[in-house]
Amino acid sequence: MAKEIRPWTRVGDPIVTADGGFGKHLARQTFRKPNGTEQDRSLIIQRDWSVVLPVTVENEVVVVTQYRHGCDRVMIELPAGTANFAGEQPARVMKRELLEETGYTAGQMFPLGNAWMSSGNSPTQVHLFLAVRCRKVLDQKLDQDEDIKLELVPLTRWISRVVSGAITEWSAVVATIRSLPHLRLEIKSTIRHR
Repeated sequence: MAKEIRPWTRVGDPIVTADGGFGKHLARQTFRKPNGTEQDRSLIIQRDWSVVLPVTVENEVVVVTQYRHGCDRVMIELPAGTANFAGEQPARVMKRELLEETGYTAGQMFPLGNAWMSSGNSPTQVHLFLAVRCRKVLDQKLDQDEDIKLELVPLTRWISRVVSGAITEWSAVVATIRSLPHLRLEIKSTIRHR
């Protein structure tokens, strides 16, 4: 007989233990296990965010490069951002962030579902999008704390960089892979079996 896995139950509200600024904080949450015992867990809580694979009319990907504090590295990523106010819809967030971070606007945008930031310790989700027929319409309009470099990368080269592991930012990888059917592309295995 297969073991049934049942969800744990939250007990009360999370207790904030550290404020990280920018809507992020560390919290302690008590959970009741199915057997009735309780256990505290630490959660990293922040607002959901949106990320987009923007493909231009010339079939190039609009890529952003910026320093990331968590991994202490300059990272090659896709445009992304969080809601400015409660209830701002993920598609609206993405259109706004794409325009602000890159100056590009999408001819058409496709939702690609969502993914968990880190399902073991965070309730935060990322909403994934593909934007096609993107065109440059404005200059970047960056927030005071943003320092972002833009690059246009041919779509096939971008996909090769994702598949090879050269791109390590997970939401960029997931958005790219989920975009492939919409772009009518597939990854052919380069693994050689012995």
